Amino acid sequence: AAVAHARCLELEGTVSVALDAMRQACTRHRGNLYVHLQAAAMFDRHDLLDEGAREHALARTLQPDESKPPAVAVDLEGLGNFLGDVDRVLRSLEPTRQPVPPANRPNEPATGR
Repeated sequence: AAVAHARCLELEGTVSVALDAMRQACTRHRGNLYVHLQAAAMFDRHDLLDEGAREHALARTLQPDESKPPAVAVDLEGLGNFLGDVDRVLRSLEPTRQPVPPANRPNEPATGR
């Protein structure tokens, strides 16, 4: 919305107000790649080459690096088992409730408890 507002001001001919609005958008949305790319384009259109270059450089740092390995996958089954264990411990500590028997995990033999 901030970029659209600045662009509308630019199209209306109030360039200095539009540039100020874009600068505020860059400050307010510091980590937003789209805002910085649009700011760079606007600054370039108005021959503010230093500001445009700075926004291009910042946008490059915000772009995801395709060469990096993907983030570590979360072991959802292990997390679910852990949370289940935590839930059972917390329930067993409550004085008004009966302890909940542990659930059998996959690949574990039934204990018959």
